[in-house]
Formats: sequence, structure tokens, C-alpha cells
Amino acid sequence: MSDFYQNGVVTVLHRLGQSNIEQLEQELERYAKTTPIALVLPSLYAELERPALKRIVETLSEVRYIHEIVISLDQASALEFRLAKQFFSQLPQRVRVVWNDGTRIQAILNTLVSHEIDIGHQGKGRGCWTAYGYVLARGQSQVIALHDCDIVSYDSQYLARLCYPVANPNLAYEFCKGYYSRVTDRMHGRVTRLFITPLIRSLQLLVGPHPLLSFLDSFRYAGLLKMCVDITKSLFRNLASEGLVLSESTLKTLRATYLQAAQEAISRYENDAAINSLRFDRHEERRAVEVFLRGMMLATDSFLEDPLGVPMISNWSRVTHAVPDIFHRLMDAVEQDHAWDPAAETRQPVS
Repeated sequence: MSDFYQNGVVTVLHRLGQSNIEQLEQELERYAKTTPIALVLPSLYAELERPALKRIVETLSEVRYIHEIVISLDQASALEFRLAKQFFSQLPQRVRVVWNDGTRIQAILNTLVSHEIDIGHQGKGRGCWTAYGYVLARGQSQVIALHDCDIVSYDSQYLARLCYPVANPNLAYEFCKGYYSRVTDRMHGRVTRLFITPLIRSLQLLVGPHPLLSFLDSFRYAGLLKMCVDITKSLFRNLASEGLVLSESTLKTLRATYLQAAQEAISRYENDAAINSLRFDRHEERRAVEVFLRGMMLATDSFLEDPLGVPMISNWSRVTHAVPDIFHRLMDAVEQDHAWDPAAETRQPVS
């Protein structure tokens, strides 16, 4: 069957035939008039000097359907924040840089902590969450798109195909996750091939059909999750929160079931590589499985010790109820930072 075959409960929108970027962008420009789109870009300051982000900015300069761009900037000093504002000022869209290390944003985060709001750990996740809050606070966009700043092969199709399913009112999707394959002389994606899929299908064998497992098994790309330990703990805790009992004996059996499923997967992929004349290192594949198995053991111990784990970062609905004026504070902080020139404060008046 060709690649347009649909498998599982998650719809896959394929890239078939020749590029249709012009038509997609024309439609998006029309849809964006009634459904404005915001783009969030999480970035470290160090990425500003790398070719990938420069290419992304050049590409975005030609995009006309994006209403606003919000850069969530981490690991930046005051001077670096000013340079980042200059770097992104070439974009024609409305642009704001959320300076996560700045005193104003830090003060807001401290306020939330004082109200017992879970804000997560410092990093990309919290940075994106803060940027989402700013977009919601403005209330000018109805769609939020997000992608990284290190995509070396970035072109206009990446963004258009990411936005289209949600922006198009005729499709009625609420969420879209981009997927792209790495095509070289070997097989990539070991986390998906040898860990996620065998783990989920092993759980299905042990606990029976479950909506969450069916949903996760339908994803072709595991980029929404971290690596092995975090993936496993997250999966266990989500299943437990839905009433599924995961005993110590069940989790021990799961490791044995997973190992068998992973070994079978290695054989299947080895055969697939052979018929396509691709390089395939069975030893490295088996080593990866062993690493994943150790990660499962660590995750199992952590889950059994603390089934609830670290609290999830709070959604903005809860935040606004706890701190009613938080959106006003957040907008004010970002706008003050946008207008602030740290160099001006060091200038001495001339007598």
C-alpha cells in the first residue's frame, strides 16, 4: 500500500506529489484574515549565530499569513537581549522577544510561585508556556504555531503545512504535529522504532486495549516526548491517572515483553534495510535496546516510589483564576522590555 494509507486513530496528512506551496500560502493568507496565526519560536541566544536560525528568519520574512511572532529567548544577558531584538527586527510581522532571564519576567514567575502555581523547570518548556501566555493575553491570534530554531533544512513548506490543518476552517483540527523523515543511507529514529512502539504494544498485550495507548501508537514521530526515562514515567503516570493499576509484577513482566518485541522489531527493520540496500548495524540496534531497557528499569523504580511525580505545569486558565491580572502584568512586562534600551542607562548626560 502506498504511503497515503491511514493507520490508527491519528490522521496522517501526507506530502504527495509535487510541491503545492503557492496554493497553500494563498489559502492561508485568506484564512488568516478571520483566523490570525501567531508563531512562537523558542530560542537560546547562542542560536542567533548559527546558520539555521538565519535561514529561518530569511524565510519568515517572505511569509504573509503570520500575524505575530513571539520569540521565547533563554540564556541571554541584557546586552544579548538587545542584540536579539535587533536580529529579529528585520521581520515584517509584529515581533516581540520574551526575555525569560529578565527581571520583569522573573518577577512574574516568582509571583506565580508565591500563589502555589506550578511553573515547571527553567528551559524550553517553560519558555514556550510563557510565550503562549503572552499570545493569550493579547487575544489577537486564534492559532498558535510553534517550531524550533535549529532546523537546518527549513523552508516555507514546513510552516505552511504545519499551520494549514488548524487554520483551515473546513478541516476542523485542533492540533497538528509536524513530521518529517530523515532519508539517508541508513535507518534513523531508534527511539520510535525500538523503544516507543515496542513499549506501547507490549503494554497493550499486558493491560489490553486502552485509548491512550491506541492514540500514542498512532503517532509516527516521537518528537513530543523526551528520552527513555521521561517517556516511560510520563506514560506510566498518565495510565495510572486514568485508573489503570500498574503493579510491580506487571512492570517486571513488561520489561521482558518489551525486550521480545524490540528484538522482533530489529529483525523486521534489518530485513527492510536489506531490500533497500541500506546500512544496518545490528550491534548498535541491540545496544540501543539495552539502553532503553535500563531506562525502563530506572523509570519503573521512580514510578513505584512516587506514582504522581513532579506536578504538571499549570494551564493558563488556572493561572488567571489564581492571579486575575496576570495577563495585564505579562503584557506590560514584555512591552516594557521591548521598549527598554539597556545601553541608554549607562550613558552619562553631557553638561
